[in-house]
This record gives sequence, C-alpha cells and structure tokens, in this order.
Amino acid sequence: MDHKYKIIKVIATGGMATIYKAEQVSLSRMVVIKKLHPHLASDIELVKRFEREAKILGRLNHKNIVEIIDFYKKNGDYFIVLEYVDGKSLRELLKEAGSLPLHIANFIILEIASGLLTAHKSGILHRDIKPGNIMIGNNGIIKISDFGLALALEGTEITEPGVTIGTPAYLPPELIKGKKATPRSDIYSLGILFYEIVTGRNPFKGTNRYETINNILYKKLPPIQLKQDSKNKDISIIITKMTRSNPKTRYENIDSVVRDLTPHTTANQDNLIKFLSTPEESEYAAEIQRRFSSGIFV
Repeated sequence: MDHKYKIIKVIATGGMATIYKAEQVSLSRMVVIKKLHPHLASDIELVKRFEREAKILGRLNHKNIVEIIDFYKKNGDYFIVLEYVDGKSLRELLKEAGSLPLHIANFIILEIASGLLTAHKSGILHRDIKPGNIMIGNNGIIKISDFGLALALEGTEITEPGVTIGTPAYLPPELIKGKKATPRSDIYSLGILFYEIVTGRNPFKGTNRYETINNILYKKLPPIQLKQDSKNKDISIIITKMTRSNPKTRYENIDSVVRDLTPHTTANQDNLIKFLSTPEESEYAAEIQRRFSSGIFV
C-alpha cells in the first residue's frame, strides 16, 4: 500500500478485488481502499474496467453516491480509494429487519433515485443496483456504491455482446437477452429493490441462477400485499411501472420516478436515524407473520 494510507482491516474479498478499511494518514480519517487482485493485474480488460470505475466516480458528485478520493498504481498493483461510510449495507439491514416500513422504504428509494438521476444526467448507468451496493450511513445518508459494472453511455462497452452482467435477481429481461442497457434498465433494478425492501423478499429469486432468470423472463411480478389505502395503492403502481418486463412501458427516465415518489415520501434523514437505532416491523412483515402464525399461508 502507499505510505499515505494505513490498513486497519479487510472488509470483504470479492471476485475482482479486496476491500480494506484504512486510515488516510495526512487527514486522520477513515477511507475504503479497493485493491484489484494481483493475479488479475495482467488482464488488460479487467484493469480497464477497474480504471473505468475510478474515472466514472470521478465524474460524479452527489451526496447519494460514494465519493472517490484517489486512484493509483504501485508496484504493479491497482488501488481505488473511496470515502468510508460508517454504517451498514442495505443487504445487512434487510437481513436484520426482514423488510422496512413503507415510509422508510420510500425515503431510501427516493435517495437512491436522486443519486441515479445525477449519474444518468452525466451519461452513466450503474447496471448493478442491489442491496449489497447500497450503503446506509448511521448519519442517515444513503450512498450508492460499486460502479464496477457502470457504463458510460457515450463509451465503448467492455463487456462482450450477449454476456450477462449484474446480479441475476435484479437484472431486467432485456439485459438477460443480451440487449444494450438503457436508463430504464437501472429503473427496473431499482424497482425490484423497492419491491424487496417493502415485502422482505425478492420477487423472482429462485434456488439457482437459472431458475431466477427463468422467473424474470416468464413469470409476472407477484402482487404486493399491502394495506389497501390510496397511499399504498399508489406505491404499488409505482413499483409495477418500474418493473414492467417490456422496457418501453416502464418509466422513461429516473426523473419521472423521483417526481411520482416525492409526494409519498414523508420520512427524512432523522427518521431513518431513529429507525436504525430502534427498528420497527413493517406492516407487510407484521401481516405475513400473522398469517403464518394463524396457519394462513401466502
């Protein structure tokens, strides 16, 4: 590592990189360092992808997108230095809570959509929106992370045509079919995420990758069983429109999602902080628990 950074611990290890929590010595602050696996440093295409992630983040400046601090190469190794988010991933939060109250879910999705709005206006598609790539700060700030599969719309796609990228359970049908990603692709993934955090389950996830892909391509979105009032009905309509199988019938752009969701978002940063300290059970989770307890299965 560079002398500017002091490694504290390994946070995670993935297929492409190791993630470290570190200290930026000069400023005495915590950062995240993403190091490309040494055995991949000789793969020109993977190095290009790693460098592209850094350059894409360098183009984006928004409170809901993880900030890049540095990118460098040393002794044949490649490093991306990112801001450290003191909190947990949305995946971890869902593992703890099961599902989230609707007002908290609306706020989280609106914040993610706001970050995506900046990315899309900058010509950047994320292409891998999922719970593990959303950070929930203890200060109530939501951050989109991991732009490793992001695509600059005016650029050349590194992924080979027909190669499926992204996490299967959140992939839109058109990407599974090998078609080019568009802003509507990110909207679909965000809609599936929205469905999951409200209901506590991914609507298409199967027992394996192939079953999941088959569900996405051939099954309809299961209905969202929320308390029937106008507010919940509107949210169900928004989620349904975000996740339509045919991209032409989805929301055309993320601006429209922000516009439709904003009137229904009553929670704020302070509400999220309170929820993180004293999680409450969502109405959907409570209803499912009641049905299982009484022997009524859904």
